[in-house]
Amino acid sequence: MDDLDKLLADLSAKVHGQGSGDPLAPCIDSTPENAVTCNFCNEFIMSDDYIIAGSNTFHKEHFFCSQCGELFPEEATFYQHEGRAYCEADFIAMFSEQCYGCNQPLLDNILDALGHKWHTRCFTCHYKGCTTNLSQQGFLTHNDEPFCATHYPAVASTLCMGCDKPIEGRCFTVNGRKFHIDHFICSFCKQRIELPNSPNQATFRWQSDKPFCMKCHIKLYG
Repeated sequence: MDDLDKLLADLSAKVHGQGSGDPLAPCIDSTPENAVTCNFCNEFIMSDDYIIAGSNTFHKEHFFCSQCGELFPEEATFYQHEGRAYCEADFIAMFSEQCYGCNQPLLDNILDALGHKWHTRCFTCHYKGCTTNLSQQGFLTHNDEPFCATHYPAVASTLCMGCDKPIEGRCFTVNGRKFHIDHFICSFCKQRIELPNSPNQATFRWQSDKPFCMKCHIKLYG
């Protein structure tokens, strides 16, 4: 055996753990230097063509939405949660907070008010038919709901039934309706009805959800 053959034989013996007397001598590791593992399958990525997503790496064929299974196209927008990747639609559906006003996901333009989160566009007066946006102005609350200054008196039962304007100060309440003192008038003759001085004094009658002075009520209804 010439010198070259002997050298090759010695090298082969070392590679296979022979000749050294150590049967557990390590074999040559074929894993590339600085190899990374795929976050999905936990196998080494042997190619230079792989995906880096945040602090994780993936085989290209393993870079897909963890919910729907769709592969992400190159340069696609994706979201991560607890080490898993999700497409935008599934991430929003599964993890985003919802607007208290419309129950849709909150992505931007978020307002924190009354113990809830809202889209700024959804934070509006809750009076029926009013669409006044309250995100950039003051508001009043009733039963934990926001109202504009115009409609707050209506929901707080402080609108005068006679003039439909807010009541400040003294008022007269009858059958759940409130009136400015000067606006409690007979629905027929339009004269001011004097307020009773005692519970037993009758100065008006309530008919068809309207007040009438005693004289007009007798004339109309007997």
